[in-house]
Amino acid sequence: MSEASRGGDPAYVRIAKSLGDRIASGVYPEGSRLPSGPQLCADFGVSPMTARRALALLESQGMVSAIQGRGTFVRSMD
Repeated sequence: MSEASRGGDPAYVRIAKSLGDRIASGVYPEGSRLPSGPQLCADFGVSPMTARRALALLESQGMVSAIQGRGTFVRSMD
């Protein structure tokens, strides 16, 4: 069973929580680029739409900024 298919929350929420935890712990420091959509699909065993929803959730929470054609980057938490 993939990491994304465990638990009660939808897969995109679990992915967003996992990435958020990694941001908070410094695995992805401010300014760093998060894994691409295809990489998230491979890492979590999900569809591209699910990966996009996870990144969109993080963006709506102000944790990351998506730059078209460049990727998704960790924002300053100050």
